[in-house]
Formats: sequence, C-alpha cells, structure tokens
Amino acid sequence: MASLTRVSLVLGALGLAGCGEAGCPEPPADETPRLEPGPGLAALDSTPPVACPASFLAAATGAVMDQAGAPVPGARVQLCVRTAPGGALLCLRPPTTDAEGRFAIPVDTPSARCIEELTVRVRVPGQAAATTYCTVPPATDADGVIALDAALPFFRLTRPDGCALPPEGDPEAPRDVMLGEGVTLLGLRPAQLDDYDELAAGAFPLEGTCLAPPEGTVAAWGFAPEGAVEGGVAFELENTTGLAPGTPVELHLVGGLDTALGDGRVLEEAEWARFGTGRVSADGAVITPDPGVRLPELTWLALVAPGASE
Repeated sequence: MASLTRVSLVLGALGLAGCGEAGCPEPPADETPRLEPGPGLAALDSTPPVACPASFLAAATGAVMDQAGAPVPGARVQLCVRTAPGGALLCLRPPTTDAEGRFAIPVDTPSARCIEELTVRVRVPGQAAATTYCTVPPATDADGVIALDAALPFFRLTRPDGCALPPEGDPEAPRDVMLGEGVTLLGLRPAQLDDYDELAAGAFPLEGTCLAPPEGTVAAWGFAPEGAVEGGVAFELENTTGLAPGTPVELHLVGGLDTALGDGRVLEEAEWARFGTGRVSADGAVITPDPGVRLPELTWLALVAPGASE
C-alpha cells in the first residue's frame, strides 16, 4: 500500500527504520481510572419546575459497558442539555462511573431541569478510547429520572506500536502516521494536536448504538485523543469494506468539543455532518479524499455511500 511506503520513508529519514537493536518504544500504558462517582440520588429533589413546556429532568442513571459487555469504571459521563424555554446549551460537571460501571447524576442546576434536548458524552481520562457522543430522547418517568442503561457504549482502542508511531522529535516536522484499522494520517505535524503520543484509531459498527451514524454508513472509525487538528490533516483509509475501484464516497464527522469544519461550520456535540467527499483508488486498495479535504478534528469519522445521507 502507498501509505505503508510513506511510513517507511518517514521512519528511515528519522533513522529508525526497522527499529534497530533498541527495539520499538512501548505505547503509553492506560492509567488506572479515578473513581469520583459523586453524591448519588439519596437527596434527589423530584419537584418539577413550574410550567415547564418541555421535559423535566431531575437525574440520569445508567451504566457504561465496553464492546465485550464488561463494565467500565472511572468513565466520566457528562450531560449537556438544551434548556426550555430559551434553547441555551448547558453542560454539567461529569462524575465518574463506579467500580461496576454505573452512575447516577442528580441535576441540581435549576435552569437545566426543563429541557428540549439531551446529549451525553463518555470518556475515560488516560485510557486509549474513542469518546462516545450520544443524543438521547429526553423523555423521563414521573419523577424526572431518565435511565440510560442501554445507551452508552464504550470503545477501547489499540494504540499503534512504537514503529508505526514515529517519535515526536521536531513537533513541526511532518510525518505519515499509520493508525489502527487502516487509517493513515498524512503529513501530520505533532504541533497540530495535543498528546501526539496518545494517537489511536479503531473501526467499529455503530448501527444500533446511540451514536446513530448517518444513513448509508458503510464503516466508521473512532479516534484518540479527542480534539482539534490545527489546520486539518490529510488522510487515507484502507478499503476494508470491499468497495469497487472508483466508487465515490461521502466523509462525515461527528461534533465533539468545539468542533468546527473547514468551511467554518460549527457542529454541536453528537451532530453528524458531511465535511468532504472521496473516491476508492483505481486498484481498490485505499479510499482517498478529494483534493483539499482534510480531517479537522479527531472524534468519529463515517464513510457513507453517496447520496444516502440526504
């Protein structure tokens, strides 16, 4: 593959081709998660706001599980609500899940207890994982508690080994970085993003999850670390889905924290939007974005059949 050739050339230029006798540096290990589950619901105030024209939200409960169904302790679960009336966006302080992966979040901010929309963000600081962004229907039971038990998946990533991830060195020096699951970032400068040594990616089926990918999605990749890539970065994707040579595709991104596309559009959290188009190479090996299309942020990338999302 062309991306493999480029990575080899970059490593050779850095004097690390083949890794040498010293071997490859180990990727950073996951940190032990901190458990700060918060106060729970023992003193929950279930009195609804006067004349709330939308949904009353007093608390949210649930659990975070990984793709194998194992509980995820130490996951920070953040609620972001669009209030009613007024439509203001408020994000609440996130507690963590407990040792069994469960959480219970009281909503103590009066202005956040009458809502039109609810978005949930899940991440574990210090671990290789894609951040989960979900839009959840705000319907609650009579006491204003919404249960999210089946709504919050967690996506663990495998960081590339030390040979695939060139050492940071000069942070302004471009290099090609081959991440997991056939994603290659082309000409990336470490100075473009925070925590270069934590780079990782993974492909996951999102159908049936609360991430709700665009209609017509044929593949999706989550990234770490979450955050903007200054100026965007070129990339290519291995054609793991077997699309025919020359097939056009759409490229979609999900909104994270302060996500802005190349044309200046701002995406809200959990909002999917098309940011470019691309095409399968003539030999069918890779999917290449059209000229000028760059990945502006590391959140989630979806590959969509053309026209399917309209």
